[in-house]
Amino acid sequence: MSVDPSSNTIVNIPSAAINPSGFPILTTITETQKDIFTTFADIGQSALLQNPVTDAINGVDTNITSILDTITNSNCLSAGDKSSLTTAFGGVGGLKEQLDLFKTHTDTLSGVIQAVSGGATPGLDEILSVGQSMNTLSNTIAGAAGCINLLNNMSGLFSQDQLDGFGGEIAGFLSQINNCLADVGSILSRITEMKNAIGGIMAADRNFFSDALNKLRQAALAGLLESLYKDPCGKFILENVIGRTGLIKKLQGGR
Repeated sequence: MSVDPSSNTIVNIPSAAINPSGFPILTTITETQKDIFTTFADIGQSALLQNPVTDAINGVDTNITSILDTITNSNCLSAGDKSSLTTAFGGVGGLKEQLDLFKTHTDTLSGVIQAVSGGATPGLDEILSVGQSMNTLSNTIAGAAGCINLLNNMSGLFSQDQLDGFGGEIAGFLSQINNCLADVGSILSRITEMKNAIGGIMAADRNFFSDALNKLRQAALAGLLESLYKDPCGKFILENVIGRTGLIKKLQGGR
């Protein structure tokens, strides 16, 4: 029986990241751990951790800034086209705003910044903790040693090639505008596709983590139900109130 969360990864994952080593359970605090903790506390997590797609994000951002200037100064575009393009690239809900959200998303995944309490994107500590627990659960159910490293499935951390492609396309749009060859409708359509692609990566990361977390909750509930059934009052409630026949049979040792 597999307990792996359903993968929603939509970018290619490097082969080197497919079979990583497991994360050890910390039973004692080592000098290395103390040193890392001190650095985190005194300087911040960004002193030791990095967002692997920062350069790619900055490249796209730089090209957006350039094309906004080009749009403003263009003698080829109508006032309406200028307004539409400016909004699509840099306005509320535009590509720049989506890119900023993606920067925060990947900063959080990689541990450069701490996750916001109640936020949609899990932090590095949450991902590693849930991944380790999923590994334990999988090995217990499957009866075989293995490794489920959820960090490998945070596809935003492996999206550099896709972002570089977006940056190149925007540079192409800039050239088209400068040469009075821009197809404004096609550019606007492509910007929407870029925004949707970036949003899709963030959604895939969050859904994958949520699915894993839900499986851990299900495992915890299974343990609680078994424990409850051993109590006379709990047994009565399960057998006569909330438990279906299938559950009662399983708790009685049947299938």
